[in-house]
Amino acid sequence: MGRALDARGFVEREEVDDTIDGADRANGDPRPTVAPLVEGADYPELATVERRHYVIRGEIAKGGMGRVLEARDLRLGRSVAIKELLPKNRDAARRFEREARITARLQHPSIINVYEAGVWPGGEPFYAMTKVTGRSLAQVVSERKTLAQRIGLLPNVIAVADALAYAHSQDVIHRDLKPANVLVGGFGETVVIDWGLAKDLAAPADPGMSLEMRVRPAEQTLSGSVVGTPAYMPPEQARGESVDHRADVYALGALLYKVLVGSPPYAAATSNEVLQQVLDGAPLPVDEREPGAPPDLVAIVNKAMARDPADRYPTAAELAADLKRFETGQLVAAHHYTRRQLVVRWLERHRVAVAIAAIALTVLAVLGTLSILKIIAEKDRAESEQRKDERRRAVLLEERGRSELLNGRAGPALAYLAGAVRGTPSGALRFLIAEAKRPFEAQLALVPAGEGKVIVAYRPDGTEFATASSDGVVRTWDAAGQLVREIDRGHGRVLALAWSADGSMLATAGDDHVVRVWSHDGALHRTLDAHRDAISDLSFSPDGKRLVSASADRTARLWDLETGSNVVIATYDSTVTVAEFSPEGMRVITGSKNGAAEIWGETTTPDSPLKAHTDAIQVARWSPSGDLVVTASADGTVRI
Repeated sequence: MGRALDARGFVEREEVDDTIDGADRANGDPRPTVAPLVEGADYPELATVERRHYVIRGEIAKGGMGRVLEARDLRLGRSVAIKELLPKNRDAARRFEREARITARLQHPSIINVYEAGVWPGGEPFYAMTKVTGRSLAQVVSERKTLAQRIGLLPNVIAVADALAYAHSQDVIHRDLKPANVLVGGFGETVVIDWGLAKDLAAPADPGMSLEMRVRPAEQTLSGSVVGTPAYMPPEQARGESVDHRADVYALGALLYKVLVGSPPYAAATSNEVLQQVLDGAPLPVDEREPGAPPDLVAIVNKAMARDPADRYPTAAELAADLKRFETGQLVAAHHYTRRQLVVRWLERHRVAVAIAAIALTVLAVLGTLSILKIIAEKDRAESEQRKDERRRAVLLEERGRSELLNGRAGPALAYLAGAVRGTPSGALRFLIAEAKRPFEAQLALVPAGEGKVIVAYRPDGTEFATASSDGVVRTWDAAGQLVREIDRGHGRVLALAWSADGSMLATAGDDHVVRVWSHDGALHRTLDAHRDAISDLSFSPDGKRLVSASADRTARLWDLETGSNVVIATYDSTVTVAEFSPEGMRVITGSKNGAAEIWGETTTPDSPLKAHTDAIQVARWSPSGDLVVTASADGTVRI
């Protein structure tokens, strides 16, 4: 889950504070004392707090300026993080108190909460704050190697923009926003931390912040006449000029740049070198470093990082609004659309049915087993309930599609994402569909899979797929469309194919009523013969020890692959068209030609008879969690 706080920015100011400390020792200053925040400020001195009120559990981080401790507040019985100043000087103590007071003023879900500020009996200042479990956004970005993975962090960037918009409404600017100062929690929370360089625009200037700058590593924080982190600061801040909230807008753009590209806008060995790069000109455009980046997001970065503050978003709130418009598929204010792009957008809003049909045809050409499904609401429900069902279904299908794509299974991903299109697709959904289609656009019609109707089954790891057609030959192909081997021929028309979860076995069945299980190398592993008519569907259990088969003999059978024994788990009055194991392998859904469907557990009595369709069930799929199941029918409906 990570540590309580990412204190990297706290530690990174160590060298500057050592310089201050040396100067104060030369002047005879003994150790810090806590003075008012600014001269003449109407603040009482911080109260003395007994250490016995807290139980210290360990040190999280330590630098030249101070340290962060994990502790438990015995008075309220809660876990906290304590930041305390180590013995230094008056300026450091004043800036530390200033940081505590500013942070305590900001009450926002995405800004760290200060519970208490005071001084220990020995005179050392401290403040107690929320202990946030999580990792820095910098760490999360470094772990996501593809654009598709990193673009999933867009909600976190929006949360940071909302937090900065709130701080600006309180006349506070951060001045050191960077991925290392954003925590991504284990429960979806996003928290902006380290307000040590924050400025109260309504307060007089703080002379304690004007110090000589020293050379530091490129992505560390500077404190002095130039304050902040060079790689994420705007030109006016790099020149040491006075800044306002538009400096934070620039840093938000630089943070989004890092998310899209995977690295900061500027990079060099030292802070002086990065500062010179910032002063010399704009960084390389996002779309040159990451050509696949969505143009709308590229435009947002360009506007936020404009060299002239007047050309940037006027506020962080407007930047956040543009990001939210991208998320919901609306036009982004920062992007200048051509007439052609506007026409395309209009068509997308009014021709969703055509788009769904086109995507479905692409899926059919590759997979061969999916039908074009027309999603309609159940006629006996009110219109409001219909909209709720559609939203739930779209969220489910998009989540399943995203999961399949991240696991390298582009074919199933495209099928789920196509079903998730509802109204105007969001920018994120359009991007995912484009990524899922890419592997197939270059490979369609390259495989001579046989004559007549072709069925296809992808190996779960995506390295191979199997095909079969009316010529009765089963073939396997690599991802580039090259023939690997012919596994079976001469047993009649093949109607069903299924890979085991680990890809070590392939099951085939069809007109001759027999299930054959083949090893990956093409050797026949086992023959299963009990059905009395053609077999229409097959599914392995997740552990590969069992197999379920559906047949035109009106039964579904469960096979033990170690012994070859079987039991009839379902009997219908028409052909059993589908049979599919649940993700945990303890349940099976079956469906028939007359539209009936049931979920079976460990007995031959159905656990859950499902509301029937009025025509043949063609597809049945479980959600990854196993909580939901989707059935699609020739009657033109999909039920969840």
